[in-house]
Amino acid sequence: AAPDTSWYLNGTLISPKSKRYGPGESTAGIHSCFAHSPFGAVFAAANAAADIANAKVDKRAFLESRAARTAGYAQALAELANEDEDSVGGVQFAGFRVDSASPDPATVQLVVTATEGPNNGGLTAITYNVVWRAGDWQIVVPEDGVPVSSSVSSLNGYIPWSGS
Repeated sequence: AAPDTSWYLNGTLISPKSKRYGPGESTAGIHSCFAHSPFGAVFAAANAAADIANAKVDKRAFLESRAARTAGYAQALAELANEDEDSVGGVQFAGFRVDSASPDPATVQLVVTATEGPNNGGLTAITYNVVWRAGDWQIVVPEDGVPVSSSVSSLNGYIPWSGS
């Protein structure tokens, strides 16, 4: 079952928060301080997805504070100069599942539903890898900068979870 969750607007995404799982802090729109637990990893991934999609959040500051130092991190920093500022709109969180979790790494899938455009109502599962570093979950940026995603036909196998 989904944990007790409150929801707040983070840019264009209605994002999760919990006194138990986080975020416990927000600085310049970047959310941090998540519980060291599988649900804490889910809340961290969802908030990171919303933070990075929020046009008001400084992408370099986000990466420097919330991303693990990997080859993907270095690549993402290098590509920042070539990116246009935009925001992600037209999706909302619909569900999640924890694929693996240990005290250090965790892999979670977040399902989003399209709320506009030709795929309105369509579901996409996006995989996020996180690692526990310096007292918080950090996002592992894929080397190509693009999280693994796939269309799903339903929330079967996922825990429904949305604020909308």
